[in-house]
Amino acid sequence: MESRLTAAELAAVRADFPLLARTLAGGRPLVYLDSAATSQKPECVLDAEQDFYVQRNAAVHRGAHQLAEEATEAFEQARGHVARFVGASPDEIVWTSNATAAINLVAYAFSNATAGRGVEGGGDEARRFVLAPGDEILVTEAEHHANLVPWQELAARTGARLRWVEVSDDGRLCTEQLEQLVTERTRVVAFTHASNVTGAVTDVADFVAAARRVGAITVLDACQSVPHLPVDLPELGVDFAAFSGHKMLAPTGVGALYGRRELLAAMPPVTTVGSMVKTVTMESTTYADPPQRFEAGTQMVSQAVAMGAAAQ
Repeated sequence: MESRLTAAELAAVRADFPLLARTLAGGRPLVYLDSAATSQKPECVLDAEQDFYVQRNAAVHRGAHQLAEEATEAFEQARGHVARFVGASPDEIVWTSNATAAINLVAYAFSNATAGRGVEGGGDEARRFVLAPGDEILVTEAEHHANLVPWQELAARTGARLRWVEVSDDGRLCTEQLEQLVTERTRVVAFTHASNVTGAVTDVADFVAAARRVGAITVLDACQSVPHLPVDLPELGVDFAAFSGHKMLAPTGVGALYGRRELLAAMPPVTTVGSMVKTVTMESTTYADPPQRFEAGTQMVSQAVAMGAAAQ
């Protein structure tokens, strides 16, 4: 049954977004229809970021004073809010600067593993990140460049071969091609959940089943689905998923990588230093457990807190 907002309900929604109160040339009201590119921010999200700076601004995970403890608590509470929003556990959510950075993080982890970093003693899961010349990376013709170019670069660095699922004339992915395209050499299957161009929603189960058949790692671009659909990432069965804050009513400069716990534990770090280390000597370094292992340097704390508010 079709459901429509009443005029009063629509006015209440608009009132949540301060920017929508402005007018354009000629006194026309602002109508915004570009949320696939970036969303506007409701007052509660703007308030959450400002409140962090006004009340508890401090570095996280590296101080013992009260402000540092409060900032760290707010940062980790926000991780929990975002995790629950996508059905995950907090230790399966890595803060990133955006979804592009999240996908690149996984792609460069493959590069580091292929170079031998983190593989020795890492077990079977660690070896899944190692690529050999002739191995295959499967993408689709529907991908945003952020879920295509990192895999092109990975293929160029490792000698892997890039293959892709075609898009049909009606804008749908030709999932019937998976049986032929996914082979024993397939190591990565990267695909979008919902197209930022057409809105077409992918049948994730088809891709996950094909990847599991050969032990390939799945990487989902969930930028358009997380803001607009009920999404439970563990239930979908993907290994990794990337999504951004600015498309789901949160600020720019923050995003998240979801990773299955056992894969994050096996994945080598990409960027280093900050709170992602346990011990450092002149000879060697030991790294923190995930997700902190992948959060090098000073984090985007206020934006993360605001993303938590958006998820709530």
